[in-house]
Amino acid sequence: MKVVLPDGGLANFGGRVLKNVAGYDMGKLFIGSIGTIGIIAEASVRLLPSAASEELLLVPVAGLEEGRRLVTKILESVLLPSALELLSPGCAGLLGLDRRVASPESPYLMLIALEGHSAAVERELRDISAFCAESSPGLEARRASGIGLAPDDCWESFGGLRAGARSEGYPVALRATAPLACVWDVATAVEEYSRANSIASAYTMSCGTGYLEAYAAGSPADLRTYALAVRSRAEDLEGAVTVLDGWSELGREFDAWGARRTDYALIQAVKQKYDPEGIMNPGRFVGGL
Repeated sequence: MKVVLPDGGLANFGGRVLKNVAGYDMGKLFIGSIGTIGIIAEASVRLLPSAASEELLLVPVAGLEEGRRLVTKILESVLLPSALELLSPGCAGLLGLDRRVASPESPYLMLIALEGHSAAVERELRDISAFCAESSPGLEARRASGIGLAPDDCWESFGGLRAGARSEGYPVALRATAPLACVWDVATAVEEYSRANSIASAYTMSCGTGYLEAYAAGSPADLRTYALAVRSRAEDLEGAVTVLDGWSELGREFDAWGARRTDYALIQAVKQKYDPEGIMNPGRFVGGL
């Protein structure tokens, strides 16, 4: 990685390093600072070969509790799915899967991606089918290819969810993070606060990473109340909420990043060290850095 520093100098990072070297991972530092301590001018990446076998499973579930039981079984097993996503009924609709796969009785949809050696993938398919049966009677995992869906097309549509939500009238996008055991409670809060504040909402949740992305539509006042309530709940669960899109809908005084954490002083110190004049993207990062 090559970066341009605030004084105009160039710095290079990356390559082979000793495992016991102390200090910051400079690549992650510059990527995560959103251009507030330097501009990434050049980056090299390593690509892994495609897996020998790939499968996408679609599992319609009745609600969050049913999905949680299935995910718990998967995460407590030896299986290592490459993706474990839950779509709310609204997101299933945005992808056009609400009528094709989901149903009024099971409006939520789980996307489970498997990849690796063909024998390993087949074993994972059998195990997940068994987990479905154990979690709830009638719960069934369907191969995307078996119902005429190309996995690559599904993931391409999934990657465009935020843009698709905005085009369908959801101007605000929030990102919530929480510990794995708690992200389900954040999803519950999103649903409860949507109903309480007359908000139309849709969300997707990465069940294996504790990441939730929610899209919302409503009046500016209702959106602000909703966003504050979701943020408060996430912070109670040792998580956080940031605004990904539609900040202007929430009011300019709404903090896109949320409360400062205990490590904010360290972030300030790094900013002061690299950019003492404050010329790199001022105000762009957390706390107005």
